Amino acid sequence: AGLDGEKVRICFRHVQLVKAAKTRFVEAADIKHIAERVGALELAVPNCLTSLDKPHKPLSLLYVEDYNAVGLSGNPHDKNSNFFRLLLSLGDRSKSRSSKGTGGSYGFGKSVYSSSSAIQTIFAYTRFADGNGNEYTRLFGCGYYASHLHKKKDYSGRAWLGVKKPVDGAGRLVVDPYEGSHADTLAGKLGFKVRAQGDLGTSILIVDAIVDLTDLMIGVEDWWWPRLIEHKLDVEVHSADGGVSVPRPKKNDQLKPFIEAFEIARGIAAAKSGTQKLSPLNRLGEMTLGVCGLVVAPLNNQGNPIVRSDRCNTIALIRAPLMVVAYKPCSETAPIAVGAFMAADDIDLVLKKSEPPAHDRWDPDSANLRDIKGEGKTVVTAVMARIKESLKRFQREAAPPAPNKQKRLSILERALGPYFRPQGMGSKTPPGPGSSPLHLEFTKQPYAEASA
Repeated sequence: AGLDGEKVRICFRHVQLVKAAKTRFVEAADIKHIAERVGALELAVPNCLTSLDKPHKPLSLLYVEDYNAVGLSGNPHDKNSNFFRLLLSLGDRSKSRSSKGTGGSYGFGKSVYSSSSAIQTIFAYTRFADGNGNEYTRLFGCGYYASHLHKKKDYSGRAWLGVKKPVDGAGRLVVDPYEGSHADTLAGKLGFKVRAQGDLGTSILIVDAIVDLTDLMIGVEDWWWPRLIEHKLDVEVHSADGGVSVPRPKKNDQLKPFIEAFEIARGIAAAKSGTQKLSPLNRLGEMTLGVCGLVVAPLNNQGNPIVRSDRCNTIALIRAPLMVVAYKPCSETAPIAVGAFMAADDIDLVLKKSEPPAHDRWDPDSANLRDIKGEGKTVVTAVMARIKESLKRFQREAAPPAPNKQKRLSILERALGPYFRPQGMGSKTPPGPGSSPLHLEFTKQPYAEASA
């Protein structure tokens, strides 16, 4: 959720705390209370709760910080506010009914953070502006644990770090986020970079992070390369030893064919005859569906396609947020080809609604698409069928024509024939024209190959 006209920057910052720094953090985060229930929370093992009082045992923290973003604004208890949607809701489909061009639709995004914590615990620190331009800061801690029994009392498993308020009319405990100077002070104690005036956005702290930074970088490149190459997103990864790395999808050989296909689909590059193609999908009534860029996959020095084996003959599915939703398998024949499909604005909201919580496909049977006429299902079904047919048609066009008959190396046969003719057998009369004891054929027929 970037600010209008601004490029969003995301920073992943890994920190390892030991000694006094670890002790101060454990106290500020107040996570010793979680350790009291460790036997009932069904947490991953190993985790930091068994070593909180061991200052030399490193505590792994990962900060995920975005800048030039709108932040977690709105009433914390309003189900439509950014704050509530990210931190308090789960499985709410209201996002799927919002405007097109946005990301997820279920509100499960927080699970990416909590599941990356061995103790299922995160903190969120944010700075945002209201409609009048006034800026505010907030801090809130969240624990998403299994429901459990503790001291003969049932607990839901959800835990909050904030300001306790009186029980509401329904008998529920209400917890507000820390705000203003209190939020900033606690943020500093938890290792957040305190946000000054104008520094809008959100920082998430994953406690006891179990994320591998190399895998994280691979994930950023694999799924966010369209937004990265269009200069609409910057990403930095800071390791605990002070090193800084950035994703470079254009230098990733396995992604290059998909990027070429994407640039063809976007009209940035012209398709090369024979090995590339621009393939707009046929309209559905008056509705524009989108465009495919298609590329024959180049081969490496061993004669194998440079793309990953599980992404051969796939098309990267992309809509308005410029994230790859999936690499959709579309064929099993040769030549090996890949593509990128850029959805038209006309169908962005329909495709968004069709995505399941994992956002890993466009599902024509999604419950979000149910309507009396079944128009949403018709759109998704048509898109998927036409994408698949586009790749198969391109493969047929790119494949070399089959030879009329098996060609023989007849001149070489006649030249080598006397050396292989049995001696002392049969007539000594010279063989007639074209006669030879050898029969030479091609073992592999010609095929199309993209040149570097």
